[in-house]
Amino acid sequence: MKFNYGDTLDSLVHLIENKTGLKTVNVVKADDRIINTAAVIGGAGMSYREAAFNKGADVLITGDVKYHEAYDAKAAGHNIIDAGHYLEVLMTSGLAELIDDELDVPVTASKVSTNPFE
Repeated sequence: MKFNYGDTLDSLVHLIENKTGLKTVNVVKADDRIINTAAVIGGAGMSYREAAFNKGADVLITGDVKYHEAYDAKAAGHNIIDAGHYLEVLMTSGLAELIDDELDVPVTASKVSTNPFE
């Protein structure tokens, strides 16, 4: 499955689940707008919600969204995908390569799982 510009929020949720093997925790569907731009913030990133949408995001993908944060986001017309706090695990290999390439420092990505929900 490939996400294409102009797809729906539901399509993006299914893509995230299929590609990561992680079950999306919650989705705040504020509207049915077409998703062209996604902001991604690993961990608990709701404090960046306003900045992400002010920069033109159609959806914010993050983790650990609390009830009142979700409620406020929906009221503001913001689509949110809570993919869980552990989402950043997808970045470990790429980040290790980036640091190794850019700083010429040998780096090894950790293989240790810190996900308590397994």
